Amino acid sequence: MPFHRFKIGQQVVATAFGVLTGPYEITRLLRLDAGVPYHRAKKLPDGRERAISELSLRSIPNQPLATKPKLRTRNLGGAKSALPPRW
Repeated sequence: MPFHRFKIGQQVVATAFGVLTGPYEITRLLRLDAGVPYHRAKKLPDGRERAISELSLRSIPNQPLATKPKLRTRNLGGAKSALPPRW
């Protein structure tokens, strides 16, 4: 299942025809459209907002990407086994 790679508040750059534009700051996560996540992003110098496909966004170096939750592990006699998280 697709998920949003970028977090709210993260700075990214957009690509338009292979040319980087930006920087932008993610302000909201939008719905999926045809399986592609969309983000609402604000251009930092002038503050204008727009909806941008995740396919058109790139992270700025030295900023972490959003990650999926990790499975917890339990040590059973020296061997680790992956368990689903308890809710």
